[in-house]
Amino acid sequence: MYGVQQPDGTLSAQAGDTFIMFVTWDKAGTLTSESIHQFGSARLDPHSPHYADQAPLFTAMKTKPVWFTQAQLNGHIEADYRPGEREAIPQAKH
Repeated sequence: MYGVQQPDGTLSAQAGDTFIMFVTWDKAGTLTSESIHQFGSARLDPHSPHYADQAPLFTAMKTKPVWFTQAQLNGHIEADYRPGEREAIPQAKH
């Protein structure tokens, strides 16, 4: 987010990114979450398939699930890697 300086010295929001996340816990303590970004998770890389992949959801005022556990992640992992590794290991889509 960045702003424009106003005559009174304050900043007025001009433009920038947004990230929205909803997190809920039910009475049993089960955690669920949904999120959305107005572009995608690779906003700085216009060649990435994730550059603006969330934009249609954002304009439709929808969110996407946030996966927490390995069981939830299964079938949704595109690549598996650790920071500093040279290449990601592609994962089979289920």
